[in-house]
Amino acid sequence: SPAMAPTDRDVSGRVAVKGATCRILVIDTGALPEIAPGGASLSDPGEAAKQRLSVLAPSESDPWDVDGDRVLDPFAGHGTFIAGLIAELAPGSTITVDRSLASFGDTDDALVAETLIERFGDADEPPFDIVSMSLGGVVEDDDPPIAISTAIARIRSRYDGPVDGADALSAGVVFVASAGNDASCRPTWPASFDGVIAVGALGPDGPAWFTNYGPWVDACAPGVDVWSTFYDLSDVPAGDEGRDFRGWCRWSGTSFAAPTVAAAIAWEWMSRHNAGTPGDAAAWLLDRPGHFRMPWLGTVVNDH
Repeated sequence: SPAMAPTDRDVSGRVAVKGATCRILVIDTGALPEIAPGGASLSDPGEAAKQRLSVLAPSESDPWDVDGDRVLDPFAGHGTFIAGLIAELAPGSTITVDRSLASFGDTDDALVAETLIERFGDADEPPFDIVSMSLGGVVEDDDPPIAISTAIARIRSRYDGPVDGADALSAGVVFVASAGNDASCRPTWPASFDGVIAVGALGPDGPAWFTNYGPWVDACAPGVDVWSTFYDLSDVPAGDEGRDFRGWCRWSGTSFAAPTVAAAIAWEWMSRHNAGTPGDAAAWLLDRPGHFRMPWLGTVVNDH
């Protein structure tokens, strides 16, 4: 669950690489660069959170109370949190957040696929370099969901040619997805697709107790008590819980490990002044000999 963050949270000491960028599409609940809904005044921590999110490309809104009961929806702020996390770890990147995940945490195969097709369109060059998806679920008989499978295959075919399995790490568009929070080895989708980097979560002492795991998980990153941007509801009648938030929160889940890996790939690629492809940077980060790996959780990535 989210919890109130300290007011003196420092931002990353990283400085954007001059002349380099990375375009990241986040499929989530949207993002709220204003931080305070309804034009409410911001606290000092809220102003700091707004400043971190000032780098956002035009993104869809991230409403905090869709059902109008003045209580914070359970997944509201999910995309805002992830956008701030990427902004901290990959300065200089361009972050676009699409609202394809409801503030109650639900979506479906067709909607995510439609989002991918619409966002990429038919441009000769890919409009995004990395796609981060902190969503997923299991499927009956563990068969791949058809719509997302088709959408990813279409994007790969258009921009990368035929790409399968590990070769997808050298592709022009990198897909990253959270492995899920069920403490299970059962494959989840879209994380389990070939060519999608599945990310599990680490805690301070090893694997997070809730993380999914298995041979299909490619990487792991911190996912327990992660800090990032959230709403400033201190001036909004949002119930006892909601009023504790002042621009920041603490949250746990593979949802926040996945964008950490996406940001690490973006930062590596920008540090190379965009030489090669984003997939080349991903391959170096995940497959380079000597990088530490955990059984059934893949390569450890910790850019915090």
